[in-house]
Amino acid sequence: MTASPFLPGSQVVAYARYSTGERQGEKDTSTKEQIEQIQAFCLKHDLVLVHAFADAALSGTSTVRRDQFNEMMRFLLSRPKPDVQGLIIWSMSRFARNLDDAQFHKAQLRRKGYIIHSPTDNITDDLNGRLIESITDFLNQKQTEQVSQDVKRALQSDFQKYGVMPGR
Repeated sequence: MTASPFLPGSQVVAYARYSTGERQGEKDTSTKEQIEQIQAFCLKHDLVLVHAFADAALSGTSTVRRDQFNEMMRFLLSRPKPDVQGLIIWSMSRFARNLDDAQFHKAQLRRKGYIIHSPTDNITDDLNGRLIESITDFLNQKQTEQVSQDVKRALQSDFQKYGVMPGR
């Protein structure tokens, strides 16, 4: 885990997202486990977790139907600063897997003065870190696109070889 960019005693919120699928590897941690790890991070760094938002079994390729994500954005954007200092997400890929969504929503939060931090991604909260974060957001979208292509190719192959129609 990385160091905390927050001062001890800072109030933070958490966001967790779990999407189904076998190819996510380490990112396939449940929302409960993500929140537990964020709580441990908060305890270790003397942070006050005031609210945890979580979307389960939802893709990060869009913010549509991610009710808790949208609730979190409303919660943070409607609050006067500085009562809550920032957002902790278990991994940048949990925030969004769409480059435009990730950049847009993070910019909204940062313009309000919030710090966005992932304890598992070694990204600093400075200009150099923003470059690394942008590359990470790009790679998250590329991975999603590659998985989509691989699934479509496999389904087409199964249909051609075995004549089976894929399910949902």
